[in-house]
Amino acid sequence: MRKFLPVFVFLLLFVLCLFGLYLKNQYKPQLSWQEQIAAATCAKFESSEPGSRELLLYQAETKPLADFVYGLDLVECNIPVSDWQYRVTYNCNEICTNCQEIVVLVGDRSLSIDGVLYTSKPELPFQKVLEYFRDKYAYYRQTQ
Repeated sequence: MRKFLPVFVFLLLFVLCLFGLYLKNQYKPQLSWQEQIAAATCAKFESSEPGSRELLLYQAETKPLADFVYGLDLVECNIPVSDWQYRVTYNCNEICTNCQEIVVLVGDRSLSIDGVLYTSKPELPFQKVLEYFRDKYAYYRQTQ
């Protein structure tokens, strides 16, 4: 019986470790859109302006891709996005297969991040947010 005690303890510990790994993988916390964007490896940046083109951006080539929305002080709203002027698709499926796409649509008075509507705080006119995206698009268009 004494021979089997170490084997039994080892097997018990092994089973407990497997059970712990199973539980850990079952309860993964849902990442916020900020965390998902910060982890994005690529993005597609589009403008609705005539003559514009798609810009494909990669994490290694640019500043962090999250830079597009991280600097913005946004609040949730119920202002629908009119015809979008800029669209940024993080982890776009054309480049990153099996990735969760995150789509940011920028309209005249609000923006949508994966269907949730945001606008700027009252002290910052939304026109400044629009200018911010316009400047970003112009910068990356020149570099490509």
